[in-house]
Amino acid sequence: MAHDLTDTWRGRFSFPRLHPPVSFVANLQHVGDWLSGAVEEPGVAGATAGMTLTATISGKVTADAVIFLKTYDAQIGGYDAVQYEGVIADQGLEIFGTWTIPGNWSGTFIMIRSRGLVLAPSVYEEEKL
Repeated sequence: MAHDLTDTWRGRFSFPRLHPPVSFVANLQHVGDWLSGAVEEPGVAGATAGMTLTATISGKVTADAVIFLKTYDAQIGGYDAVQYEGVIADQGLEIFGTWTIPGNWSGTFIMIRSRGLVLAPSVYEEEKL
């Protein structure tokens, strides 16, 4: 089932340890099989604490699966590129899956389409995270 993912998405990614989850806003453009966009998120640790971090997204959509690379705009140690792999769910209103910094660590993420939805923990969402 094909879904047009062009929209503003609100999300959260979780770390495997040490840090609390981080909320973000992603503005996605979906054309054909290609996905692009921009992300804003708060810096939460070290030199980035209190900053707003920006990144670009570039990836691909295949049926109900997405894979994209998030590349941070700033040259800050520890912030380079993060690979995301996810599943489109709830009739195109959610994307959830895992993020990976190769050779370093990984965690989970969830994105919810902004149109009419509120990002709030639910039993369903917590099971995916």
